[in-house]
Amino acid sequence: MVRLLPFALVLLGADAQQEARQHFDRAISLSHRGEDAAALRELEEAYRISPNWQVLFNLGVVREKLGEPVPALHLFERYLSEGGTQVNAARRHQVEGELGHLRKQVGELVVELPPSDAVLEIDGLEASRAGPHYVMPGRHRVAARLGSAVSQAEVEVHIGERAVVALAAPPNPPATEPPTVHADPPPPVLAVPDAAKPVPAAAPPTVTPRAPAWYGHWYVWAGVGVVVAGAASVAYVESRPRVDVRVNVP
Repeated sequence: MVRLLPFALVLLGADAQQEARQHFDRAISLSHRGEDAAALRELEEAYRISPNWQVLFNLGVVREKLGEPVPALHLFERYLSEGGTQVNAARRHQVEGELGHLRKQVGELVVELPPSDAVLEIDGLEASRAGPHYVMPGRHRVAARLGSAVSQAEVEVHIGERAVVALAAPPNPPATEPPTVHADPPPPVLAVPDAAKPVPAAAPPTVTPRAPAWYGHWYVWAGVGVVVAGAASVAYVESRPRVDVRVNVP
């Protein structure tokens, strides 16, 4: 097992060196006591303050001690890539040995994607399209997402093996028509009389006199009176007792 490098922050800038050095020294002390989770937090803070490529080696060492081979692989590979020719031959040989050991604990996914703007996701997390993609042995979901469209597949990855997944480009989402915007109706126009012009008075309505009904004429009731009087006379005559008058003629 490799040990942390106590000289990893030598190349820090003057402004950030003091604070970053304090976090790094605490990480060294915690790692020696076996408190690797706390040491990892101190190293990550030191790298946040001053992202020096040398810290990547120490981060990889702590991740490996915590039993996290996938992030340890990525950190060691970044260390060699960003350090370039500044990593001496002995250190490079050591790191490459650690990489070989770690690759035997994981599997690798090779994802083939057609040219598109789709985002690659592995187990729901966004991943770089370039790779490599190290994963723990088991079943994994690989997806290419473009907006709401998704092209995905599930693959079983075995320890120490490489699995190739070819994904089709996700279909372009259908174009949606913009919602119809209805213009608001114009406000009602109120007719306001002109104060300067006099308003003429309305003429009273014309009332046409109605002709009286038939029973309103005087001559109708006079005729009715005559008829009634005649009827009364007849009734009187009829009501008198009749006397049989006989005249004896000698």
